Amino acid sequence: MGESFKGLSRRDFLKVCGATATILGLSQSYVPQIAQAIEGAAAKPPVLWLQGQNCTGCSVSALNSNHPSIAEIVLDILSFRYQPNIMAASGDQAIQVIKDTIKNEKGKYVLIWEGAVPDKEDGLFAAFGEENGKPMTCDKWVTEAADSAAVVIAMGTCAAFGGIPRANQAVTGAKGLLFDGTAKGGAYKGTTPVVNVPGCPPNPDWLIGTVVYYLMNKKAPDVDNYGRPKMFYGQTIHDNCERRAAFEAGLYLETWGDPAAIAPAEGGTATQNYCLVKKGCKGPITYSDCPIRRWNSRTSWPIGAHGICIGCTQPEFYAGLAPLYEKVPEVNLFGIQTTADNIAKVLGVAVAIGLGAHLVGNFATGRVGGKGGDK
Repeated sequence: MGESFKGLSRRDFLKVCGATATILGLSQSYVPQIAQAIEGAAAKPPVLWLQGQNCTGCSVSALNSNHPSIAEIVLDILSFRYQPNIMAASGDQAIQVIKDTIKNEKGKYVLIWEGAVPDKEDGLFAAFGEENGKPMTCDKWVTEAADSAAVVIAMGTCAAFGGIPRANQAVTGAKGLLFDGTAKGGAYKGTTPVVNVPGCPPNPDWLIGTVVYYLMNKKAPDVDNYGRPKMFYGQTIHDNCERRAAFEAGLYLETWGDPAAIAPAEGGTATQNYCLVKKGCKGPITYSDCPIRRWNSRTSWPIGAHGICIGCTQPEFYAGLAPLYEKVPEVNLFGIQTTADNIAKVLGVAVAIGLGAHLVGNFATGRVGGKGGDK
């Protein structure tokens, strides 16, 4: 490469690559490899970002990326052919871009799909564009766009598992691309690899890291049983939670705002902030690296802001984990239905999903759940 790349100086370009290495959890020694991968995609990989039943929150989250910034991603790394929130074109002109990309870039473009896909009422609950004078529904777009893509990224829990729209599935038939909640059998039946990047919304690092991994390796990253990249969703929130010490000490918040359960730095009198599992925290059953990666330029995250983990990266979200501010409701853990009050009865399963002996012991002794936990 010469002295500049897509308008960036060599120095600034390597800074972008260094930030990307951090996202992927790689040492800075990988910067040359990342730079080579991005430079190798000289024409910039085409990207179609299509939306189904969604709130646009996943797009907003991605647009808030700043290491690298969304401007650097859009202008220097990827070629966004269609993204309804940032593109200037509209109407027939915009729809034609999608069709031309599908036809002329077969096997070369990345499809990012945001939002659930409904199939009731002939799919008319979510449609954009027309074909032969009739609405082009999202279930048709998914099949057409995904079949010709090199790889598909299901952006957000709605796209991955059905998410919030699936909570009212009886009306719209909403489901994810590959999964209908925890069960396989989503809207997409083809063979193009699909990587789930769930979250409500996902951290922008999860999307950028997945795309850059694909650019570097020309294949999708290793995924878990629910199609999530293991590099981002390999451990539970509980594994790395800043309040885990309080959990293991049996210190649980019983009443919101209790000064005896809040550390002095936050205006309370406790030696540390108490665990929130009794107030509905879903951290023990939720897989993502939020405690390590954090949000808002890595400054904070829900539990750090005295909120609970709502389990938004899980296939059970939303309906299967509601009400959110109550103890973990009945959840399917590897085929076994369990609750916070009887989770200790399935010790083997608990250990298998990473809850660990310390968590099982606390449930078993009554410090969480059981009669002692129904306060």
